[in-house]
Amino acid sequence: MTIEHIKLGNVSTAYEMRGSGPPLLLLHGGGGGDADLHYYDRFVELISPYVQTIAYDQRDAGASVPVTDEPYALIDVAKDAVNLIKALGFERVNVLGTSAGGLVAQLLAANWPEVVDRLIVNVSVDPNVRLDFNSPTMVRRAEFLRQGNDLGLAELFTTPAYVAAHPEIVEMFHKVRLAAANPSPATRRRMAALTGDHPVDHSKIIHETLVVAGELDPLAPVDRCAQLAELIPNAEFKVVPQAGHAAVLQEPEFYVALVRSFLEV
Repeated sequence: MTIEHIKLGNVSTAYEMRGSGPPLLLLHGGGGGDADLHYYDRFVELISPYVQTIAYDQRDAGASVPVTDEPYALIDVAKDAVNLIKALGFERVNVLGTSAGGLVAQLLAANWPEVVDRLIVNVSVDPNVRLDFNSPTMVRRAEFLRQGNDLGLAELFTTPAYVAAHPEIVEMFHKVRLAAANPSPATRRRMAALTGDHPVDHSKIIHETLVVAGELDPLAPVDRCAQLAELIPNAEFKVVPQAGHAAVLQEPEFYVALVRSFLEV
């Protein structure tokens, strides 16, 4: 499929639509420079016979570039999603957000409930709790970045067993490390947005919601994801067995079955 571009405010936004059926907006994660719409490629390939996927690069990620260098907040990234939904002619869409994209998805659903049908929050936590850079997991991540340890990063975000069976995944985390080691202005802006304050009133998320955790995920642990599910009035909670933070990459078939069941497609 062809990557298209559309102007959303001051951002030239790259997006790709595939498949047919109920629309599903995909919000990728990543702190900046290390994730884009292609994160969902395998998932999209498998689920596109059942839904119409809308994958796009959030501002300062992938090929979506603001025309100014002004700082912004994560609520602005959520507003971009609203603008994209409307610009593409949709009234309401299902929304799936992974990791940092899950934070954006929660902001979107709480502040613009009218454009969301059903909500899926994947390997993400409560945005009201600030990221603890002194936690053991974040300290390990920082050490791997400093050491140039691509293998360690790959195992942290997936699992050692998965990396042993799929050694090619290490190259993906080599790119993650390079982006973090030499942050561009775009990466710095996105990181500032992600690490700022972005409160969410979960009582305003009125949609049927699925919260998903990876069983072995140290970045968004099962208990933190379960706590998030308890905050959202109409949420159910599922765990992807033997998966880490990159559950969508590790177990795409399982994940597609989970999403299809929830969306009833």
